[in-house]
Formats: sequence, structure tokens, C-alpha cells
Amino acid sequence: MQDLRVLSHGKITDLSNGFKREFSFSVYVRPKEDTLANDVLLNCRCTCDDEVSALPVPLYNWTPAAIMEIAPDAISLEDYDVFWGAGNPKI
Repeated sequence: MQDLRVLSHGKITDLSNGFKREFSFSVYVRPKEDTLANDVLLNCRCTCDDEVSALPVPLYNWTPAAIMEIAPDAISLEDYDVFWGAGNPKI
């Protein structure tokens, strides 16, 4: 997300095998029901990480984290809508 703009995006509809892109991306997590929580833990790997680990990501906002992959079943898609967005125009 070098230029801090979302130039390509999509909705993550299946995490059974995890989620990867060839470039770093951000996520927007939206609860399907009202909640008082401010964030949720997402098992993922950022650009400088060697392995997947828990990362707190905000609800109702794009995370500033540069994510490379999300672990399988890292977050409940029954409870949350999860969108990815990247500063890379190539999908």
C-alpha cells in the first residue's frame, strides 16, 4: 500500500485454504451483527514476518498492516465480512 490508496479490491468469501496475493494488501473487517468490540485478531503474515501470527485489526476501517497472507480459517466469515484492498492495480 505504498501510495495509501486502494487501487484493487475484493471480498474474501472462502478462507478454508487461506488467502494470498502476490503483493501486500490491507483488510477491512465488518461485523455482520452489532458489536462493542474495536478490533479482532487475524492470523496472518505481514511483509516482514517469517510466519503467521495473530494481528489485531480494527473493525470498520482498513488496517495499516501490509499483509501477504491470511491463514486458513483465520476469521469467521459467518460473523464478519472481510474485504481486501491493495495499492497495486494488478489483480
